[in-house]
Amino acid sequence: MEHYKQILNDRMVRHDRAYNLVRMQKAAALLGSPEKRFASVHVAGTNGKGSVCTKLARNLEMCGLKVGLYTSPHISSVCERIQINRQRVEEDWLQKNIELTPKDLSFFETMTLLSFLYFAEKKVDIAVIEVGLGGRLDATNIIKPELSIITSIDYDHQALLGNTLEGIAFEKAGIIKGGVPYVLGPSAARFIQGPHVSLRGKSYDEENSNLVRLALSQLNQPIFEEALCIRPPCRLEQIGPVILDVAHNPAGFKRLFESIPEKPYVAIIGMCVDKDIEKSFSIISAHVQEAHFVQAGSLRAADPVYLKSLWPSKKPSYTYNSIEEGLSAALLAGPVIAMGSFYIMGPIRRALGIVEPLEERIFEEGFKP
Repeated sequence: MEHYKQILNDRMVRHDRAYNLVRMQKAAALLGSPEKRFASVHVAGTNGKGSVCTKLARNLEMCGLKVGLYTSPHISSVCERIQINRQRVEEDWLQKNIELTPKDLSFFETMTLLSFLYFAEKKVDIAVIEVGLGGRLDATNIIKPELSIITSIDYDHQALLGNTLEGIAFEKAGIIKGGVPYVLGPSAARFIQGPHVSLRGKSYDEENSNLVRLALSQLNQPIFEEALCIRPPCRLEQIGPVILDVAHNPAGFKRLFESIPEKPYVAIIGMCVDKDIEKSFSIISAHVQEAHFVQAGSLRAADPVYLKSLWPSKKPSYTYNSIEEGLSAALLAGPVIAMGSFYIMGPIRRALGIVEPLEERIFEEGFKP
């Protein structure tokens, strides 16, 4: 039997598959529509999706429920994407079930369908499902949830979602379904009418927590403040002298620096080529004393030399052949903040002594309009 990681590798989209729901709908129907066998909450948005999903799932677990959680991308292991009450899906289960999924599915479609199969088989009470990209045509959008959440609207993935905030909002709002309640973050409420958090939080974390409170009230579930203090890995995560944050677009970087004290930070940065690098760098460079550029093992990762060429500041900048080399150099220069891509975080966490499974290669989504 072919190993599940090889199957996932073969299904990684290399910008050669249409971005739509047709394959997903057919595949789910072939497997008995597992997405219809559990309740769910669906979460879309430009930034904050992962944090909202994590806080909400933990709170629902503290309510005594068996809670599925599907998120993406992962930090170190693909098994992170599918969890029940904080326990990751077992590799043996993935190996046993991946060949049930049709061969024409993309990597993300495969993982999404596997999550639906897993949650149905394990009989979760409810699952919190994070949109991968956009919403309207995302593979997760075959569910009919108990509640939809749109965290924020800002610029990202413009090649797919449009070059205007109105267009991006239209795609995110595609998860809203007739008869299903929904709640909105403050920036989403500028474009979509409905129940929303009215005040912008002092930080993304505060804003995300307020949105989860509103979601829980819609679900008629009690609120546990302990759960709202939870953050996923690499969201303002402090490991020794390093802050790790997966901010990867201008809005994310702006809020990141609003959320941390001013210091002479040294940045270690890896970014994907499809991001607004120049605008992001104009924000980052105002808050750091020097930049150390690295490249993740991703198909979309920008070359460090290219990143350095776009760095607008007269402050020092350097390039490295490995993430570990860049981190070592940055640590010698001052307090470090690692940012720009999910795909550099696993190696950095490992270099800082975090013991966890780390994939030999990166599994990632890819799309074309």
